[in-house]
Amino acid sequence: MYPQFCTFPAHLGRGDRYLDAVAVDFGLGSFRPSVMLSEQNNMVEVITAVDGRTTALPVTQVRRGLNEGAALALMDALEEAIEDTLEAEPLDAARLARLEETLSLLERCLADEGAPPTEP
Repeated sequence: MYPQFCTFPAHLGRGDRYLDAVAVDFGLGSFRPSVMLSEQNNMVEVITAVDGRTTALPVTQVRRGLNEGAALALMDALEEAIEDTLEAEPLDAARLARLEETLSLLERCLADEGAPPTEP
């Protein structure tokens, strides 16, 4: 069941310009695209920044699923963040590693699901 694409309310996240841009491009309004990692005690661990930082959010606040275009755009945003990190001086190797791990996770989500589920 996990990881799984989702959206979460922007005000519960970390304020990530890459996630913000995908939300604007795909009309997600006050929600941001992401991936749920696990669920426990009515809380869901959600990636709230492209570098893989997570936040535990109430399960009632997270929407399961993400349309295919937004899921692919999320992957593109991660690739852009990787490029931006590679161009930065000095190179932040730890950030780069986190970004690459997050991109791998998204690729696994796509492979596991065949295609991202659509939003309800």
